[in-house]
Amino acid sequence: MKKNFLLLFTLLLLALVGTGCGNKVSGSLGKDGAELVGTWNGVGNALGRDDSYSCDYLSFSIDKEGTFTLKDIAQNKTCLSGSLSAKSGKFSLDTREETTAELPSGWDGLGSGSTLSYDMPTKNKLVLTYDNVSYLFEKQNDSSKQTSKNSSASPLLNLAENDVWYSNDGSNEDKTTYELSLYDNYMELYSIDPKAATEGEATFLTNFFYLSSRDNEFTFYTYKEASMKLPDFLKDLPDGFSKSTITMKAEDDSITLSYNGKSLSFYNNVIYGLKSDSDSYRLCDTCFNWKFDSSDHFSYFTMNPDTNTLYLYVTDGAEDADEPKYVAGEVHINEKKHTITYHFDKDLSEESIGTDSNLYKIFEKMDKTKLSYTLKDKQLTLKLDKTTYKLTLDEY
Repeated sequence: MKKNFLLLFTLLLLALVGTGCGNKVSGSLGKDGAELVGTWNGVGNALGRDDSYSCDYLSFSIDKEGTFTLKDIAQNKTCLSGSLSAKSGKFSLDTREETTAELPSGWDGLGSGSTLSYDMPTKNKLVLTYDNVSYLFEKQNDSSKQTSKNSSASPLLNLAENDVWYSNDGSNEDKTTYELSLYDNYMELYSIDPKAATEGEATFLTNFFYLSSRDNEFTFYTYKEASMKLPDFLKDLPDGFSKSTITMKAEDDSITLSYNGKSLSFYNNVIYGLKSDSDSYRLCDTCFNWKFDSSDHFSYFTMNPDTNTLYLYVTDGAEDADEPKYVAGEVHINEKKHTITYHFDKDLSEESIGTDSNLYKIFEKMDKTKLSYTLKDKQLTLKLDKTTYKLTLDEY
C-alpha cells in the first residue's frame, strides 16, 4: 500500500509539473541573458532617421524565461509579444498573433520567424535592428527612476542653457548653416540650405546618442552613411554604427564641437527662417487677445533682445491693463509640419509674474508642448489638444 501511494504521488507530481510547463512560452537568452532581462525604453528616433521613425513611446521588456513584449506605452497597448532566442547578436522571434497597436516605422514586417539583430553599446543601452532600421533603447531600473529628476541625468542640457544652436552667427546668410538640437540623452544635427525652395527649412542629417562623458569629452553612439551631407568636421566619422568621442565646449553664447582635430562652432543668438516670406517673420511684432481660463489675456510675439529669438508673451490682463505681468516662452516654428513648439522661460516668467500665479502654472505645464497652427492673412488659429483658438492679429 505504501509503495502504491508513493508511486501515485510521484505520477501526480510529474503530471502537475508537466502541465505547468506545457502552458509556458519560453525562449533562450544565451550568454547575454542576465544583461538582457528587464524593461528597455525607446530613445529619440531610429539611428540616422528623422522623427517619422520615433520610438520615444515604445518599451521592450524581456523576462528571464525569454518571453518579450514590445509595447506602445503612450496607448498602453501591445505591438508584439511572444518568446525569443538569443544567439550571436540576434533574436529569433516566436510571436503571438494578437496585437493591438501598430509596429514602429520600418518594422511593419516584424513577426513570428523574424530575426532582430541586437547590439549593446553599454550595459544599459540596447540597439535593435530589423530591415535596416535601428532603434535604441535605454534600460529602466530603480536608480534611473530616482535620478531622472536630477540634473546629472541630462548631461547635454547641463552643458548649455539653450537647446537649439546654429553654426552661423548671422553674418553670412548665403552659406549652408547647421542646426544642433540638444535633448536629455541625445542630440540631432540638421542642415539649413539658404538656396532651398523653402528658405529656413531644416533637413535632418543624423543623431547622436549619449553613452558617457568625462570633462568635455562626450562619447556617443551614432550612424553615418555616404549620402549624408555632414559638416566637414564630421567627415572622418566611421561609416555605419560607431562609438565616437566628440569634444564639446560651451561658452555664454556659443558651443564648439571637435572631432579628429577639426571643429565647428554653434551660436544661440540667431534664428533662421525669420525672413520676409516665413511665418516667423509674419508673426514677429504682432499681438492679439487670447481668451482662456475665463479671462482675456493680451499676448504678443516679439524678439527677445537677450537671445535674439522669437518669444511669445502672455499677460495677466487685457491690452489696456495697468502694468500687466506676463509669462514668456521661446517659440520654434516648423512651417512644414505647421507646428509651434513652446519652450517655457521659467526665469523670465518668475521675475515678472511669480510662481504662485495660475498663469505661470498653466504655461509651465506647456513647456515643450507642440501646438498645431494655421496662419492666413491676420488670422492665427492655434490647436491645443481638443481646443481650437481663432486669434486676430494686430501690429504690436
